Amino acid sequence: MTVVSDLTPFRIPDAAALERASFSSPWNENALREELNSPYANYFCVTSDGRLAGYGGFLSLSGEGEITRIAVFPEFRRKGFAAMLMHRIMSRAAELNIGTMFLEVRESNAPAISLYRKFGFEQVGLRPDYYSLPKEAAVLMSADISKYTLLQKDKV
Repeated sequence: MTVVSDLTPFRIPDAAALERASFSSPWNENALREELNSPYANYFCVTSDGRLAGYGGFLSLSGEGEITRIAVFPEFRRKGFAAMLMHRIMSRAAELNIGTMFLEVRESNAPAISLYRKFGFEQVGLRPDYYSLPKEAAVLMSADISKYTLLQKDKV
């Protein structure tokens, strides 16, 4: 059974393992705890048969949001888990009356860029040499949350 829920402290060790499997500069358990304890944090996880498959979230402040992380363990990729997380993130953003959501993504990460476009994100900039290990530009993307909610209503 697949479940999307709020990320809790219980899942932090698994989330830290996922960080190490997914990012060249992973957050450790302490960084994850600090992030989760922020009053601006909105983090979720997707589990498959009780096992953490992925997690992601965003920070909200002054009517804007920034997606900080989306990660799925390699063995769970291409099964729709990232899309489930994105849907939860965008739905929560709409509940919080966030107007615009932002994110940065590695320029070479075509699967992620494709996913974000499906959720209404458009490229609004490029940040050269933003990432290290390897050095790479970040694509800055944004989405109007009201457009996302309209897209969802059209699907019902």
